[in-house]
Amino acid sequence: MSRAAKAGRWSRGGKMNTVPRWWVAAVVIVAIAAAGTAGAETLDQVVPTLAQRLADAAALRGHEIAMGDFEQGRGQYSELSSHLSDLLEAALAPQQTPQGFILIRRDMRTDAVKEMRFGLSDVASQQQAQQYAELLRATALVTGSITDRLTHVVVIARVIDLATTRVVAAHSVSVQKDLGIRTLMGKMLGSSQTSSPPLGPGPQASSVVFAGAPPGDPRLLVRVWTDRSSYRIGETLRFHFMTSRNAYVTLVNHGTSGRSTILFPNAFSKGNAVQGGTTYSLPGPGDGYEFRIQPPAGQDLVRIIATDTPWSPSVLNQAVGGVTFRSLDVVEGRTVTRDISVMQNTTPPTQRAEEIVRIMVGE
Repeated sequence: MSRAAKAGRWSRGGKMNTVPRWWVAAVVIVAIAAAGTAGAETLDQVVPTLAQRLADAAALRGHEIAMGDFEQGRGQYSELSSHLSDLLEAALAPQQTPQGFILIRRDMRTDAVKEMRFGLSDVASQQQAQQYAELLRATALVTGSITDRLTHVVVIARVIDLATTRVVAAHSVSVQKDLGIRTLMGKMLGSSQTSSPPLGPGPQASSVVFAGAPPGDPRLLVRVWTDRSSYRIGETLRFHFMTSRNAYVTLVNHGTSGRSTILFPNAFSKGNAVQGGTTYSLPGPGDGYEFRIQPPAGQDLVRIIATDTPWSPSVLNQAVGGVTFRSLDVVEGRTVTRDISVMQNTTPPTQRAEEIVRIMVGE
């Protein structure tokens, strides 16, 4: 290449002309951008392809599949995460067959589980995977990631066997980063599963806990929280909960060990009837016990269920002497899940409420 060419000059009729360096740089940037988007399609175009590739995977046969969420960064989600999950679920639904896989629809989940997000980084251990299998009533989870590549977005979908945590199917696509995609990616979603600061009893506390509920809301509302959202093994913790009106409450802990324990009612409580607008703490003042974090590290799920009419899991009707908290084996855990399902199907939505809080357990 000649020195003139290197300097960004061109010749016409023997006369040398200088090309502005910014113009040359702009051409290079445009060329790179064009190359970066080559092969990328719109989201509406790639989703059917993604669904077909996943549905064709032989490893999905016999699975009951639940749709998770696509992380945009570890443990982070945007409106694109939710939109992508909705589109992919709609595209997978026609592909299910009794001989292939069954899709567990998101709109069939309980109110509390609907508020949860099930991302790739959440399925870190078999214990957590088992918790999700019970909550979602599924054997496999579709989840994945969204990666910003400046000129386009790479979406990787994975199907995870919840019994083994193995990825049994995966496929990736490139999506054009148009204005709609950029807008959805820019709207990050908060988490409704973090802990809240403890509040004292009374109407003021109730108005804070249930902020956002319209005046005269006919629904029964419930909240559960801890002092912090994460703990280390060996530390103690305390649970707090409140209902919007008088109700009957059951609190179940799904631990990192894979076992479940009914925390409330317990040997120290007189039944499970509670007063609306009052903060209850476990352990309460004068209770002769404490909750101490046990290994392994991972994520605990605490589920609270409130009803207008008396209700509690049937296993609590079986007397067990000398036990403060009822620890459930596998069979009893399934019985509790069945009892909850029956209650949900027989109790009007305005007369029951659920919530789940996550507690991260570290070494």
